[in-house]
Amino acid sequence: MPQRVFGTIVQELQIADGLVQADNDLTIAIGAFPYEVDGDKKRFNGVTNRAVTDDQVNYVSLAKGSGLTIGTEWPNVSHIKLARVVAADGLIQQIINERVFLSGTLNQDPQYASDESEDTEDAGTWTQKLKLTTSELPAGTYLVQWSAEMKHSNTTLGNYCKARVTMDDATEIGQSIWPYSVWHDFGGFRVYEVGSGGSAHEIDIDFRMHGGGVASIQRARLMVWRIA
Repeated sequence: MPQRVFGTIVQELQIADGLVQADNDLTIAIGAFPYEVDGDKKRFNGVTNRAVTDDQVNYVSLAKGSGLTIGTEWPNVSHIKLARVVAADGLIQQIINERVFLSGTLNQDPQYASDESEDTEDAGTWTQKLKLTTSELPAGTYLVQWSAEMKHSNTTLGNYCKARVTMDDATEIGQSIWPYSVWHDFGGFRVYEVGSGGSAHEIDIDFRMHGGGVASIQRARLMVWRIA
């Protein structure tokens, strides 16, 4: 025979790790969970009754250095996305879960440029093949990567195609030479530090003939992305 239960039954809601849920009309609750951003291991202890702004989309994330962040866009530093909370008319209308099971070490899109066409140079002066002008880069550590193909018109001793990669037309961060009349791949990378305050930068692949003949270059590519 079934037992009768007298009194009040209290149901406790178990919030999944990092899940964002509505807590009240314009507040949210977030479950506790451990996390890691750029090698920095921490534990988020969870929150309840955290306010969101009415009549906008609230971007909820854990940002490196500042922890829980609720703003009008994703932070421009490495972060973990939790949710987008749509609020209007004094109520939370929708919560869009943004959690992922596996995340990279950063949350910024790489910036890149490419030029597949063939260019030539026979005057012996540095000639720009490709330029990447970045948007403003926040302070941090960046990886600059490049590649291209080059060749020279002959195999005469002392004649060759020369290529270089420069930062802001001042700092040479890579170079290569090739003396033969067949296409040759060259590429590389450089770790580059952007100081406090952030700034935009120009990255170039230049090429020139040395000694004589004609230098050629094609399939030039540049990319920069934040790694820390």
